[in-house]
Amino acid sequence: LIIFPFRPLNTERDLEEYLQSFVGPDNKSTLIAPPKEVWQSPIRFSDYPNKFKFQLSKTPPSKPINPLLPFDTSGAEETSTNAWIQLGVTNRELNNWQLNLRSHLWTCIVSPLSTEIDRINKELKAVLPDVQIGKTSISDLQMVSNTHLSQDIRRVIPYLEVGSNHGYFVQRLRTLAQEGYLSSYIWNGGEDYNGQKWSKQYPTDTAILIHIFSCWMDNHMPPDPSAGPDARAFTNRFILRAKSLVKQKEKMKINPNSKKKIAFPVSVRVPVSVVEFSEDPPEYYIQHLDQEKLKNNEIEYQIKKFPAGRYNPLQGILLLLYLLKKENYGEIAGVSLGPAGLNLLSVFNEK
Repeated sequence: LIIFPFRPLNTERDLEEYLQSFVGPDNKSTLIAPPKEVWQSPIRFSDYPNKFKFQLSKTPPSKPINPLLPFDTSGAEETSTNAWIQLGVTNRELNNWQLNLRSHLWTCIVSPLSTEIDRINKELKAVLPDVQIGKTSISDLQMVSNTHLSQDIRRVIPYLEVGSNHGYFVQRLRTLAQEGYLSSYIWNGGEDYNGQKWSKQYPTDTAILIHIFSCWMDNHMPPDPSAGPDARAFTNRFILRAKSLVKQKEKMKINPNSKKKIAFPVSVRVPVSVVEFSEDPPEYYIQHLDQEKLKNNEIEYQIKKFPAGRYNPLQGILLLLYLLKKENYGEIAGVSLGPAGLNLLSVFNEK
């Protein structure tokens, strides 16, 4: 701040008197005050990101968090019987693998299948306006004589067999294909159809995903002659459906309503199977052929359990692939699951 004198300074004496007027009683100039201390924030920049963050207050958990537990522990089995913990798989790994699997299913199966059905329907509309996948029965679709379209239709027909209402399946598939990571997936339900809420007359999203995954695997695996001419390479051997196991339970003299998870006899060529424990709500477990016992010509199966609930179905597929990777050279029926083959084992990569 510059202060101008109230009268002109013409001589050196005038200047000296003017300056003397700013000297206080302690002979210290009031013009040149000592510098004030520089203000410093009590928060140093380097400490800011770590010490000062806005967080929502949370109630401390009643039980300590186990980093080995799967990311969903609702209705979980005891730690001693949880297959993921037995295998040393961590929470983070399981979470990452499941996201990868959802992305892989969407990229390789759900989205391409929906696109293919829409393409076929568009071509059908040009030549056979009354025939559409989702509206026409399977028997009528099989009678389409157009050489080019009939081959494409035959490839799609197995996917339609997930339920009797093909219109719902096509609509739901289109919805699941809209966004990556299957964000619309509802493990124990589906979507409204024809103005009505979803009901049990329609397949759950779990039933749809397991079915179309099985069909996709059927198309990429060689047939097994020992299983019969009409047997599907994956669907009839590696997926054991609850309905198809009723007769086997009767032969084994097991109560059909038993809640015990048991192993069922299958071919030794099937080292790992996904067993459907319950259709409503969807729940699966794994039966695994003991390779050490097999070396001694003994056939014994191990039951691999994992938490029931919304993550159970996809974890069933994950555990199937994981065990095939670890104990079957990453192959299924001689087909590589790695990058040289179906590339399904990429779901276990860090991304």
